[in-house]
Amino acid sequence: MKFHKIISLVAAMQLLFSSNVFAAENNDKSDLAFKNDSLKTTIEDNIKKQVDVLNMDDFSTNVQSKLKDKLNKFSNLKTLASATDPYTPDKYEPNNNSGVATSGIKNQVIQANLNSATDEDWYKIDITQSDLDANGGVAAALLTNIPNNCDYDLYILQILPNGQIAGLQSVQTGNAPEAIYFNCKPGTYYAVVDAKTGVENNFSQQNYSFYFGGAYKSGTTGYMNLGMKFNFGNKNYGSNGPWLSPYQEIDLSNASFIPNQALISKLYISDDSNGAYWIGFYKLVNGIEQMGGFQSPLPLPANQYAAKELYQVQGKITRSDGFIWQPQMKIDYLYPVTLDNLHFLLGQ
Repeated sequence: MKFHKIISLVAAMQLLFSSNVFAAENNDKSDLAFKNDSLKTTIEDNIKKQVDVLNMDDFSTNVQSKLKDKLNKFSNLKTLASATDPYTPDKYEPNNNSGVATSGIKNQVIQANLNSATDEDWYKIDITQSDLDANGGVAAALLTNIPNNCDYDLYILQILPNGQIAGLQSVQTGNAPEAIYFNCKPGTYYAVVDAKTGVENNFSQQNYSFYFGGAYKSGTTGYMNLGMKFNFGNKNYGSNGPWLSPYQEIDLSNASFIPNQALISKLYISDDSNGAYWIGFYKLVNGIEQMGGFQSPLPLPANQYAAKELYQVQGKITRSDGFIWQPQMKIDYLYPVTLDNLHFLLGQ
């Protein structure tokens, strides 16, 4: 699968803000208040909007005998392909069975290959409770960039407490990506990338891409210049204050630099201004407010609201001596590791 490079952040932001129209005449409070419970979600429900999530009960003991054999035997494990195979091992070889399974790749995207007719790649992942807590209990395994004219399958295996071997599988046709999502328990899991039997010359020196770990990753927009200016003029409302400004909007619902289904972990709104004197200044984003002078995140529950949304920004003030506020905003987010979002992990 080929991934398309995302538009650079600078170019995307210039395009976005050049087309934005501010609602500068609206004196009401934001009608997109984060306090609206209907806008909330959970990281567990959020991932299920994108993919099918399996459960531990879906692990089947009907596992291929050759996979069982290589998971059961822990002697004479470092067998490579025969000398007649055109074998150019990747850096993770030998990893043709559980005893030499590659570890240390959790939550990373790696590139490896099946470079002979006898090659298969085994990966060992230890899932902890802290991993599950950070990902709504969901693990993800994705296999993509499968070479042309090849057909690789993906398996997740575990040894059950009773000694039986159980597994999940994704066996798409051709070089279509393979993906497995499952609600899991802490423990050791093995992922196997294996060439489908019956396909001629089903190996390649070209790499595939593989990810095994939590179903979410974190990211950030960095501080974005919103192109907004709030001119509070010369006003002293005293006991009649504070005065609430009209709101201005920025629509990030289609922003290509934010992953689909990303959730806001932390939201920041800056104090950038002309430096003029003020008293009683507050910053508001979709009804959530913060006193001026603070650069901590807004008091917003983490991972409950979508990052790709319309934002309404306001200010309120008790006294202004020509104060002009020109806010920047930063969104730290958590996003699901899906095939649509995988290019964010690959840095493309």
